[in-house]
Amino acid sequence: MYAFASAEYLAALHGYLAARAKEFDRALHGAAFSVCEVYTDVPRTIAADGRVAVTWRVRAGAVELTRTESDDVELKVVVDWATIAPLAKFVVGDDKARARELNEAMDRAVADGKMMVHSSNRPPAFFRSVHDDMAALTL
Repeated sequence: MYAFASAEYLAALHGYLAARAKEFDRALHGAAFSVCEVYTDVPRTIAADGRVAVTWRVRAGAVELTRTESDDVELKVVVDWATIAPLAKFVVGDDKARARELNEAMDRAVADGKMMVHSSNRPPAFFRSVHDDMAALTL
């Protein structure tokens, strides 16, 4: 189990993505997919400056993960820690009620100005499993 957004969590995320990279590539039919998430007001025990940024890109059966903010991605999320920390632990699985609950919480966060989502297209189907699998590892 890892503290969300900690260096250990990001290392586990990278390993997880790398292990599934060829599967993701097949699902993307050779296309690329990239995500940037930026967390603000992060506890100082996790980020001395109160900010964590991570960008990951899947392409050609490989994954690149950097601890930087990027705008040239298909999906970018900027969200405050108080909003994302509980959602990061929220496992949905096949439960439609839980999926609806997570989506409603995210919609509220966007409406309240606590989360900004910029997307050039709909995330691929495997994106939900990435969330769930990492949520299961999150303290």
